[in-house]
Amino acid sequence: MDSGFYNVQMPRQVLGTEPVECLAVSVRRMPNGLDQNTDQAFGVSWIFPNGGIGSIVSDLAATGGHFLPWLTSGLPSIKAPMCSVKDREKTIRCPTLEEMETITTKIVIIWDALLASIWH
Repeated sequence: MDSGFYNVQMPRQVLGTEPVECLAVSVRRMPNGLDQNTDQAFGVSWIFPNGGIGSIVSDLAATGGHFLPWLTSGLPSIKAPMCSVKDREKTIRCPTLEEMETITTKIVIIWDALLASIWH
């Protein structure tokens, strides 16, 4: 629950508002024999009123991603739950050269928001 809930909250906190549209969602339930009302993994992308996009990924059963994949592919993954927030593009005009402008996009990536709680 914690690896999902805190990630769901992160894009809302970073962008300071609630999403207005769900762009994509994927869910994988726990295997048969375990609680089918519990998600084993999920991913979601939302769009926010300011044009920002918040994406989260959490997988309690992720494996692999280690050195020597042929030997370690069955080990639990070291990947932590992740939240990514991409702000909308902004055009910035150069104050000294009016014909010049720059387009910027800010991206904030937060890995395992729960990790601070484990420390405490």
